[in-house]
Amino acid sequence: MRLLASLTRLPLSLLITSFALTCSSLPVRSASLTPDNFKSTIAKGVWLIEHFSPYCPHCRAFAPTWEKLAEENEKAVDPGVRLAQVNCAVHGGM
Repeated sequence: MRLLASLTRLPLSLLITSFALTCSSLPVRSASLTPDNFKSTIAKGVWLIEHFSPYCPHCRAFAPTWEKLAEENEKAVDPGVRLAQVNCAVHGGM
């Protein structure tokens, strides 16, 4: 309840900006890992996992490179390595 009360005191523009940054940095072509699906998802195969934060300038700068890598990986018949992301702003470092 305290969290909700705190959020209502923030400027609306800040909440909208935060939501937009989070949504714009969500994974597009790679698996999205959470504490609930992390172990079961990566149990088989070889995985390259990007831990990112939508608030991090370096992560945001790397996003186009990750998207290109994910796109190329998706096109491969047998990519060998699967890609996934962990949104650390939402799920911490897992």
